[in-house]
Amino acid sequence: MRTTLIVAAALVASSGSALGQIAPAFSVGRMGPSGLATQFLYNNTDTPGTPTAFAGGLSSGLTATDAINGFSQREMVTEFLLCFSIDRMSTGLPGLAPVANPLFPAFNVTNQATLGQQAGDAFLSTEAFSRAGILGSLPGMGEFNNVLAINQSPTYPSDFGLMPNIGPNVNAGGAPMDDIVGGGSSGALASGGPLYFTIDDPSTSYFANEIVVDPTPLLAGGASGDETIFATSVELGLGMFDDINAMSVFDVDANSDFTAGDQVLFSLSPASPLLAAMGWSAADVLTISPGDAAPSIFAFASDLGLLPGDNLDMLELVPLQGTAEQTIINKVPAPGTLVLVGSCALIGGVRRRR
Repeated sequence: MRTTLIVAAALVASSGSALGQIAPAFSVGRMGPSGLATQFLYNNTDTPGTPTAFAGGLSSGLTATDAINGFSQREMVTEFLLCFSIDRMSTGLPGLAPVANPLFPAFNVTNQATLGQQAGDAFLSTEAFSRAGILGSLPGMGEFNNVLAINQSPTYPSDFGLMPNIGPNVNAGGAPMDDIVGGGSSGALASGGPLYFTIDDPSTSYFANEIVVDPTPLLAGGASGDETIFATSVELGLGMFDDINAMSVFDVDANSDFTAGDQVLFSLSPASPLLAAMGWSAADVLTISPGDAAPSIFAFASDLGLLPGDNLDMLELVPLQGTAEQTIINKVPAPGTLVLVGSCALIGGVRRRR
C-alpha cells in the first residue's frame, strides 16, 4: 500500500496544475454551509470551509451586505472551452451520461446533481468556442456535454475547499452545499491585473445590471474609491431589473471602458425580465459588443449539457490546446491516477495544484 501511495503522489505531482489553469480564485453565493462572506474573492486552502479571502471587500468598495455575483480577469484568449458552475436547483440534461472516454472522469453536471453536490463544482464544456461562438465538430467533440473539472471537496484532486466534504462519487444525502458563483485567475490579479465584477440583486453598493472594474482589488495594498463602471446597463442592453449572474470580459485595449473591440460573455439570473421577453434561459451564455443593439445568444444551455431551466452562475474561459478533447486531457489526468490516490470508487479526477 505504501508503494502505491508513493507512485500516486509522483503521478499527481508530475501532472501539473489544473486548478491554476482553470479557476484558482472564486467567489461564493449566499447562505453556504462554510459561512464565507460573499463580498470577497477566495483562494483554496484545502481545509474544508476555510478558503482565504485575498481580494474584493472594502478595497473594491463592497460592504458586508454585498455579494460578488460574477467576476473576470481581462480575457485575451481567442479559442477556448467554457468553464462554468450551476446553482443548487440545476440538474443538467436528464440521463446525460459522462463522456465515454477512459481518459476523462466519469462525472458531469447530471450525475453530480443526482448525488446532491453540483453547486460547488466547476465543469468544462466538451465543445470549443471562439469569440464568434461555437466551433465545429473539430476542435469541438460533438458531445454537447461537460466534464467535472473542480470538485467542492479536497477528497478530489482539484478542489475549492468547500462543503460538503465528500468525493464526487458519494451521495450527499441532502447535506447543505456551498455555491460557486465566480471563478478566475488569481495570478493575473496578484500581478496587478484589474478585477471586473458584478454584484447580485440584494446588494446595494452598485447595480446588478452593470459591470464594475477595480484596478486595485487586493486586500493587501488595495485601495477603495478607484473603482469605475466598465459597462453600464444601457451599454449591455439590460433593463432595470436584469441581474448579471456570470461573465467573462474582453477589454481589448485595456482602457477599463466598454469601447470598440471589446466583448462581454455573460448569463442572467432566472428572474431577469430580458430572459422571459426573449425566451432565453438562465443557462444560456449571452454576448454583446459595443455598438450592438442588444445581447444575443453565444451558447445555448444544451450546448453545455444543461436544461433551459438550469442556472449558470459562474463563467471562466480555458484556452484551447488543439481540440476540446486534447484540452480536457491536458487539464484532467487519466482516471487511474485518482484511483491510485486511494479513492477506489472514483474513476476520474483533476490534477492537484501542488
